[in-house]
Amino acid sequence: RSALVAPISGTIIESNIGGKGEFLSDNTVNLFTIANVDRLQILAYLSEDLLKDLTKRDADQLSWTVKTAGADNNKDPTPIDGISYIVDPNTHAAVVKGYIDNPGRKLRAGQLVSAEVKMPPPDNVVEIPLTALAEDGRQSFVFVQPDPKKHEYTMRRVQVVRRFEDTAYVRSELTDGEQDLNKEDQKNNLRLAEPQ
Repeated sequence: RSALVAPISGTIIESNIGGKGEFLSDNTVNLFTIANVDRLQILAYLSEDLLKDLTKRDADQLSWTVKTAGADNNKDPTPIDGISYIVDPNTHAAVVKGYIDNPGRKLRAGQLVSAEVKMPPPDNVVEIPLTALAEDGRQSFVFVQPDPKKHEYTMRRVQVVRRFEDTAYVRSELTDGEQDLNKEDQKNNLRLAEPQ
C-alpha cells in the first residue's frame, strides 16, 4: 500500500483508473489530474488587424467583459492578463489571456466564452445603427434630415469604416484617398461619397 499526497488540494478533473483493486502498470500514465477550478483561464483569439488598436493601450487600461453559459454574467470589466507575441499563420490571430472567477465551480474547462473589449472609436467617424444603412452591394447610403424642423430627408453615400453586430462606423470626414476614389466612382456612374 502506498499513500499518494497531492501537492495541492482541488478537484479531480481526470482519472485513469476504473475502481478499487485495479492495477495500473504503465508508469507514464497519471493516476489522477487535480486542479484548482475556483478560477479559470480564458484564451481568446484576436484578429491580427485589431492587434494594433489593443496593444497601443496602456497595460492598466486593458480590460474586457466576459460572458459564458452558466456564469453570473457580470458587466464589470476584468483585466486582460496578456497578449501573445506570436500570430498564428493559419488563423491570423493572436491569443489574448485572462481569468474568470468560478464561484460554485459551475464552469467547465473548454467552454465557449465571448469577450468584449470597449475601444474608443477611431478619429473622424460617426457610429450609426446598422439598420440606418441602405446598401446595393457596391455603395452604402444613409438618409439624413438636414433640418430637424422639416420632414425632408436627403440620401447620402457614406464610407463604412467598420461593422459590428448592431452598429457601424462611417466617415465624418473623407480622406484625400477617398476623395480620389470618388473620381473613379463618377466614371462608373456611382454616387459621390459624402462625410456624415
